[in-house]
Amino acid sequence: DETTNGSDPLDACDPDATGDDCDFDQDGTINSVDTDDDNDGVADVDDAGQFDPNSDSDGDGYADIDETTNGSDPLNGCDPDVNSPACGATDNDGDGYFAGIDSNDPTFDPDDADACVPDNTVGVCDFDNDGLANADDTDDDGDGVADVDDVDAYDPNSDSDGDGLTDIDETTNGSDPLDTCDPDTTGDSCDFDQDGVINADDSDDDNDGVADVDDAGQFDPNSDSDGDGLTDIDETTNGSDPLDACSPDATGDSCDFDQDGVINVDDSDDDNDGVADVDDAGQFDPNSDTDGDGLTDIDETTNGSDPLDACSPDATGDDCDFDGDGIPNITDPDDDNDGVDDGNDVDKFDPQSDSDGDGIPDIDESTAGSDPTDPCSPDATGGTCDFDGDGMINSEDADDDNDGVADVDDTGQFDPNSDSDNDGVSDIDETTNGSDPLDPCDPDSNSSACGNTDMDGDGYVNNVDPSSPNYDPDDMDPCVPNQTVGVCDFDQDGVINADDSDDDNDGVADVDDVDAYNPDSDSDNDGFSDSVETANGSNPLDQCDPISTFGSCDFDGDGMANNVDDDDDNDGVDDNYDPNDFNPNTDSDLDGVSDIDETTNGSDPLNPCDPDSQSAACSGVDNDGDGYISNADPADPFYDPDDADSCVPDHTVGACDFDNDGIANSTDDDDDGDGVADNDDVDPFNPDSDSDGDGISDNVETGGDGSYDAGIDSNPLDVDTDGDGLQDGIEDSNHNGLVDEGETDPVSTDSDDDSLLDNEEDANLNGVVDAGESDPANPDDDSDGILTIDEDTDGNGSVLNDDTDGDGVPDYMDPDPFVFVSLRAFLQGPFVSSEGMMHDSLRAMGYLPFTEPYKNLEPVPGQKPFVHMGGGGETVPQSVFQTTGPNAIVDWVFLELRSKNDPSFRLITRSALLQRDGDIVDLDGMSPVVFRAKVDTYYVAIRHRNHLGIMTAQPVPLTRDRALPTTVDFTAAGTATAYGTNAQKTVGSYQVMWGGNPDANKYSVYQGAGVASPDRDYIFFEVFLDPANTNGSFNHIAHGYLQSDTNMDGKAIFQGINNDVDGMIFFNILFHPQNVNTLINFFITEQLP
Repeated sequence: DETTNGSDPLDACDPDATGDDCDFDQDGTINSVDTDDDNDGVADVDDAGQFDPNSDSDGDGYADIDETTNGSDPLNGCDPDVNSPACGATDNDGDGYFAGIDSNDPTFDPDDADACVPDNTVGVCDFDNDGLANADDTDDDGDGVADVDDVDAYDPNSDSDGDGLTDIDETTNGSDPLDTCDPDTTGDSCDFDQDGVINADDSDDDNDGVADVDDAGQFDPNSDSDGDGLTDIDETTNGSDPLDACSPDATGDSCDFDQDGVINVDDSDDDNDGVADVDDAGQFDPNSDTDGDGLTDIDETTNGSDPLDACSPDATGDDCDFDGDGIPNITDPDDDNDGVDDGNDVDKFDPQSDSDGDGIPDIDESTAGSDPTDPCSPDATGGTCDFDGDGMINSEDADDDNDGVADVDDTGQFDPNSDSDNDGVSDIDETTNGSDPLDPCDPDSNSSACGNTDMDGDGYVNNVDPSSPNYDPDDMDPCVPNQTVGVCDFDQDGVINADDSDDDNDGVADVDDVDAYNPDSDSDNDGFSDSVETANGSNPLDQCDPISTFGSCDFDGDGMANNVDDDDDNDGVDDNYDPNDFNPNTDSDLDGVSDIDETTNGSDPLNPCDPDSQSAACSGVDNDGDGYISNADPADPFYDPDDADSCVPDHTVGACDFDNDGIANSTDDDDDGDGVADNDDVDPFNPDSDSDGDGISDNVETGGDGSYDAGIDSNPLDVDTDGDGLQDGIEDSNHNGLVDEGETDPVSTDSDDDSLLDNEEDANLNGVVDAGESDPANPDDDSDGILTIDEDTDGNGSVLNDDTDGDGVPDYMDPDPFVFVSLRAFLQGPFVSSEGMMHDSLRAMGYLPFTEPYKNLEPVPGQKPFVHMGGGGETVPQSVFQTTGPNAIVDWVFLELRSKNDPSFRLITRSALLQRDGDIVDLDGMSPVVFRAKVDTYYVAIRHRNHLGIMTAQPVPLTRDRALPTTVDFTAAGTATAYGTNAQKTVGSYQVMWGGNPDANKYSVYQGAGVASPDRDYIFFEVFLDPANTNGSFNHIAHGYLQSDTNMDGKAIFQGINNDVDGMIFFNILFHPQNVNTLINFFITEQLP
């Protein structure tokens, strides 16, 4: 204890130095010898306090040590003060004032028989003469301010809140004498607009959108700072500028409507639409249509038309003059002045229209003098015209220009002066004079046009130089000089070329022949002419016939072209080693047996010693007798790189030691050292062989140490070492012999030690965690932080049948964490104190909704007071509401789990049901409430749609124990269960949640403004506006599931018997424990942070 308390446990005088052997005053003399133990100047025998230098031995009010220090006598009651009570002064009335002393002394009592003289503020007196002694009076000066709050409890004219008004005046006038901002909220420390910022720090004290420095009324939101007739607050609300007299209405003389820098009174065009105000149909509307033509003034001005001319830009109206000829359209026979009367004009307002469809605009024809309504004027060459005027239209006239030459021969069908035979005389003249207009030698055989002749029509002429390629030595034979023309017979087979499919008779049809008139052409480009191939029976169109050695051919007919075939003759010898790629009878190893025969018989066509080791070609050397030849080609599979070592290149022979374990293969039981005996090994000379076929090599299964260790290694001769139905190769999916992450153990039936066998978890034994399966390699199958083995909630040794939250998913596979809580609370509205439980009128009347009401609840439009962090949309079947008695459902409640570190932070929310006896239950109407939350400590809050919410005073631990859930009971009076001050109302021996909050905010308010609107107003409007209240009666009763039904009897009543205002709002507020002055404008605040 001494060590804990800081004293010395080895010093008998510490901490108490009053013992005889101690030296209390540390003057070097022990107490038993010292005559003044406390060294206060008074001998111990006279000292009122032997060990207290501050004792007052003479009772004069001065400590002994002080008197000794100051030179007065500590044993003389009149020294230093002769007026001291100890010096003959009396206080018979016990008021602390003394008779018998100097009258000028502040403690002089002129009437020692009256305790209230000279000071009537003492406890036994009644300062304000209200019949209560000061000691019992909480307001001694009767100024309406409790003494504990009064700046001067005995001065009714004191100003406790320092607002310049006396306490008594404020109380008399109904303002709060303790609130410096009541009644005047314009002080610097006040918050006039209740926005949470005091006036001194608030740049806009009345929150009207105008800074105080600019505001015409700093504390009047209805002031009009810009003098435009609209209040500042209305302008701010509606989005106009409260400091601009031209906002929202910019039509005033001093405004500039079109923002062109000229005020309206000086602006000749206020809306800048191009129309002067004196002419404008809408002076302040650029979209007005002054000329009434259907186009706005601003559009016409922008597009360049005249906004004052109804015929601009469209002059087609009856009163307009489209062609500007001075005649209005309605009386003008030719509106577009294109020479075509409107009745015949295809478009009477388009001079470029083509009324006769001849491709020439009407105006152009009129200007040129042709007829714009005649399609043959000015051009008469059309099919329906009659160019030569002979009475026949052109399409039916064989000689359109009547020049004696048929149109088909006429070089100028519509020109009688054309010269079709090019002899210098026009067709019409030749016809008139009797010569042939189609004969260049008629009438003049000496004309330049009368030159070469081609009598046989073969394209060659006979009257040119014989050296010319066009010379025809026989102008009577069309096959001379060219016999390939259609009428000739090139191959003299009696069929003219035009009818002959093989003109050169080389066996290749002309369509396929590279040269149809050359029997020596080579159509398949194989080096043989078509005629030779045809004569010899090969195909002149097949490059691989008769020789198939070309790269694109397939010599051996194996389906592979030679240029991609490694063995073109299919004799078993790669072309790279074959002396003749296209001869299967070649003998590549010169052993006298052809390659094809060796391949067919199974010997090596490249080994001269196979099949006959005695052949002349077999001259290989094998000194070590291992069957491998040292002088063979290194590419030869029988080549021996070390002819002195019989174990090279094959060390599987008996005398060798394959695994280098010191034991010859012939005597070694396990030649490859993979832990599998040779007689069991699928390949005794391959440690990577897989004897049991499970996908894991023998060497890996035995751990690479050459021996199988049962219980440690997987069995290389058993596909399922642990016999659980999962093959080793599936369990060790990467076949590396290790149990890697995500893999199960081939030698354990419960790889993750979670009490579930691997084959129970992987039911289809495929090594994949399929839907409905758990993970045999994960000890926490649902990854919820609780091991599977610990999720045996009922303790029966199996986790398969535990489903705590009843969702059909066993706990060990349910990733959603959950906790249970048993809550109990009463709502004031339906609470019946005589029964100690609530009524269930809403249920009995059928008003309770089957779906929770909180998700979409908006008591005030646009405001959703119930913030959801999960939950929402919970529903119950009708059967839940059929229960009666103490477990009958009263209403839905809204529950919140809040952070243990910050009670204002919501973590998880959901809706639940409230029973008559106060129990809050889950959606089945009977079970403890389950939350999807991890096991932890939480603040738990209960909220209701028209009551003030409550929350646990401290965070409480929640567990997964359904049978023994955490219990929180808010109903017992006198317990500090709820968070905050006066969080609930006390009703007898019960605590109930404050009612009277129909707008579901954080306050219950009867009247006044500030933090919230009065709740009675909410009730008034819901009742008054009820569709059934057809008479607009204040006494109307609304029925249903209503916010205003604060007593929850199924009826919302504003005034009258059992109304929802008085009991739940007015009297709650008037008699609230904190409303010490019983103010009706007091408001109850919900205690949730």
